[in-house]
Amino acid sequence: RPYVYPIGSANATVLSIAQDFEHRLVTGGSIRTSSGPSGLLITRHKISPSGVLDPSFNDTGFATNPFGTLNDSSASAVAIDHHGRIVEAGTLQLFRSCGTSVSQPVNYFAVARFVNDDGPDAGKPDPTFQFGSSPSGTAATLVGDCEFSRGAVALAIGSDDSIVAIGSAFDGTQDVTAVVRWTSTGALDSGFGSGGIVMLPRGDFDVLAGGVAIDSANRIVVASWGLTRHPDSALVYRLNTDGTLDSTFASSGVATFDFLGPSGRVCCVALDTENRIVITGDSDTHYPLDGIFIARLKSDGTADQTFGTAGFVDLAPRIGESNSAGLTIDSHDRPLVV
Repeated sequence: RPYVYPIGSANATVLSIAQDFEHRLVTGGSIRTSSGPSGLLITRHKISPSGVLDPSFNDTGFATNPFGTLNDSSASAVAIDHHGRIVEAGTLQLFRSCGTSVSQPVNYFAVARFVNDDGPDAGKPDPTFQFGSSPSGTAATLVGDCEFSRGAVALAIGSDDSIVAIGSAFDGTQDVTAVVRWTSTGALDSGFGSGGIVMLPRGDFDVLAGGVAIDSANRIVVASWGLTRHPDSALVYRLNTDGTLDSTFASSGVATFDFLGPSGRVCCVALDTENRIVITGDSDTHYPLDGIFIARLKSDGTADQTFGTAGFVDLAPRIGESNSAGLTIDSHDRPLVV
């Protein structure tokens, strides 16, 4: 049954959910009070039919503002690493100048890691994770053009507890999908791309970030969509562990599919036990109503002809518009979309 939990007098928004090793539910989102900036929000819920907040987690069941109370921050994704710690990714907004004397809000790719055990530090920022001058338990990196900066929208955890986050970034000409990898201690991974950052290739159109996953060979799979408008294209990239495109995947590391309609969107990607790639998002092939699509690719980047119609399932809208927000794969390799 639904459970509504109060977070003091603040307004809270939950955008992501995960389950830890003790089967407790962890949610990630943002919180804003009437007198201060927004901040990252983590909640942990007890294993019980009621699902109430776990008071052993930061004494309240929730933790907020690991970046400090003077900075705006918001979360888009939450995950559990291989040591059971909570990792949250999103956007940190700071005021700074971008080549001029005028200060303006600038968005950073941001991640935070929280202690998640039964001890007194549960819910506190993890002191073993930190990047540069960021507060303990956090890392924040400016990606792309300062004046048109954005934050992270999705994350994945590597087998070594490295953290991969993706988001959109402006390369000086157009929007591209950017991939950032931090080590398990919070440093940018110097062995990945250029100083821990990869700007994925694009055509002559903007490319916006959707979802990210890591396969059993530690290759990074990124799902994005290109704003071509005739129709929009779903793009799936696979990167080697050093950030280079995997030449054994599709066409030089990028698979492109034109089934979104003129204003579709890719939101999520997941991998099944055979490293097949499942993506989902919104398609407006039923204009004026949006519908949901699911597509499955084989591990070589080609459409899986055994899935739906030529690898594609079109979930037509029933009454009003339909929009996808999440994707997972069950133990029988069946996609579950919400």
